[in-house]
Amino acid sequence: PGPGVVYDNSNAIPIQNIAGASLLDVDSDYLSSVVISFNGATKPDGFYEAVFIKDQATFLSNFPALSVTYSNGDATMAISGTETVANYVAALRSVYYNNLIPTPT
Repeated sequence: PGPGVVYDNSNAIPIQNIAGASLLDVDSDYLSSVVISFNGATKPDGFYEAVFIKDQATFLSNFPALSVTYSNGDATMAISGTETVANYVAALRSVYYNNLIPTPT
């Protein structure tokens, strides 16, 4: 988030609600990373938009092999670490999107 921005998680939307999203590796039952990004790596409402792990303590407890990094510059979140596809799917259920602008772009 940008300076002075505090996210109110009560209005956040889990990204799992995105229609047509899937996770698959045809060569293995394991993944080493997944990147979540905004369309075209842009955020029309700037630092008021974010993807984040809603409950980081639970995430870290449930998925100790995974780590999360954020890059506000290119509007991405990366989850990395060797884990099963099923556990990556479960981990992605912890990722939320929020936009604090009252009338988003």
